[in-house]
Amino acid sequence: MARREAVEAGIRFKMAEAVRVDAAAAASDAAETVKSAEEISTKTTDRAKTLTEQANPKDESMYVVSVPIMLSIQEAAK
Repeated sequence: MARREAVEAGIRFKMAEAVRVDAAAAASDAAETVKSAEEISTKTTDRAKTLTEQANPKDESMYVVSVPIMLSIQEAAK
């Protein structure tokens, strides 16, 4: 009876150890995913700032220089 309980306890211990290893691996994967998401978020924020700065209107003056136009206006015949 005691031997059977010891074997069952050993089996439960091995199963718990396997679950713990799987949970640790899942936690590691989740941490990597979070880190990757944070990097993408940072890059996206930087890109948004750059595009916002580029989209702001700028005050630029433009001068157009051309040759004067001479018009000859004649009275129409009545």
